[in-house]
Amino acid sequence: MVMIMGKTCKKCLLTGRVAGITIDENELCDYCASRKRNDWEERFNITENLKMRLRDEMEKYFDRIKGQYAYDCVLGLSGGKDSSYLLYHLIKVKKMKVLAVHINMHFESRVAEKNIEALRKRLDFDLETVDPGFEFYRKFFRTLFLNPNKAGYLKSICYTCGPLNIGFCLKTAVDRKIPLVLLAFSPNQPEDLFFEWGREIIRAKDWIP
Repeated sequence: MVMIMGKTCKKCLLTGRVAGITIDENELCDYCASRKRNDWEERFNITENLKMRLRDEMEKYFDRIKGQYAYDCVLGLSGGKDSSYLLYHLIKVKKMKVLAVHINMHFESRVAEKNIEALRKRLDFDLETVDPGFEFYRKFFRTLFLNPNKAGYLKSICYTCGPLNIGFCLKTAVDRKIPLVLLAFSPNQPEDLFFEWGREIIRAKDWIP
């Protein structure tokens, strides 16, 4: 098998520039070609029956809440490929009324900003921007950079910033009385937020960074 560095997966758009990722001669990344997916499923005891049960549970919940509130769900929208696709799927396929929540972290990629602008032109959804302010983020990231934990900067910063952004989405849902919050992640991003976790695992896990 030939591995190609620096290319892009034709299925999920993940690039070979990501640490630990290679793209093969079929233009598939390790995850889409199942070279790493099997490791996940063994690690988290993910079976086909569990996948079917979780999908069925999700679909039934969508059907139950649809049209019952001003919005069917909150979606955390970064402008990246994962949240952009999920927004499209919710609106065009599931026919749900979505309130997209974008967190202004004051160092946004211009590509992500352009993607959000393009989505606003092509899809019918409301957008709410949460902005804690530049000074908040200056202090926030300075503290994290100066006080990294033993696992390194990735675990110190991303694993704290991520739950913070999730918290902003949850607060918006509570304030607006919206019953569901949806988030979009690439495979293994991060590794302890496996996308097919069930309720049992979520309830048992300590989410406080």
